[in-house]
Amino acid sequence: MFEKDHDGMLLLKMGGELIGLYEQYKEQYVEFMARFVDFAQEAYKNRQNEIKLFKDLVDNALEESVKKSKDIVDQFEKKKKPLVDQMNEIIQKFTSKQATIEELEPTLIDLGESFNEILYDLWKNLMMTEMQLYEQCEESRVQFAVNIAEMITQLMEESRNAFGAWRESEGVWSMSQFESLSKNLGKKNMLGDVPLELHEVMMDRDLLMNLVAQSTDNHMRFIDARDDLLTTRAAKWMDDLVQGTNNNEIKRNRDRILEINYFIDTQREDWTDMQMGLTEIVDPETAALLGDDF
Repeated sequence: MFEKDHDGMLLLKMGGELIGLYEQYKEQYVEFMARFVDFAQEAYKNRQNEIKLFKDLVDNALEESVKKSKDIVDQFEKKKKPLVDQMNEIIQKFTSKQATIEELEPTLIDLGESFNEILYDLWKNLMMTEMQLYEQCEESRVQFAVNIAEMITQLMEESRNAFGAWRESEGVWSMSQFESLSKNLGKKNMLGDVPLELHEVMMDRDLLMNLVAQSTDNHMRFIDARDDLLTTRAAKWMDDLVQGTNNNEIKRNRDRILEINYFIDTQREDWTDMQMGLTEIVDPETAALLGDDF
């Protein structure tokens, strides 16, 4: 702060009592800002722990959802197998001319309806599992956002206290500095070998007052800038974290829904391809009866 303050550095060259006051100011600054740094470091650990807890919770929920989905698909495959076996038997009977399409038609229709039923159940159960996961993650994300916001609020409160104490200390320093310098105002014999620029200031009360005021303004702007930087960064970090978490979950949910629908479409196409073994050689009216009506 002083390195960026030409006026303040010039006044410090007066030396003597002023250096003692300067060291006292520095010690006060280190004391209350060190307390804030200690709090901030502990708060950082707490935030990282909160992030890990949330991530573990989501990962566990995802793992459980994947397991449920696999069980649902396995159940579907078990129900699908006898239907596929029956369809293959019908195709075999038809291609070997053991039965006509008219004789097989009722069984084909029943098979199609049965397949559509288990396919719909598959879609419904997978969607329900995904919906439950999304709702569970949404509740976790809302609570996570609340917890992070509370932590950042606590950090900001400590920050306000620390920077408030810094500003008060700066005010005390400014007054003490002026009082100390005023004791030697106009006393050439007390100035020693101070720089010519400072010598001129110490011979003019208005110049001294202006220089002290400018130095204080420089310090206050510096303090305000640091305060604003911390506040802005903390708020942006929180917003990016929460928004990023929300965006990731929305994308995951959309991708999962697309994946489910693609899997359903693939199952439907596979069943249709099996029917094509019959429909390619029968009349259009009969083929229509065998079509997929899911």
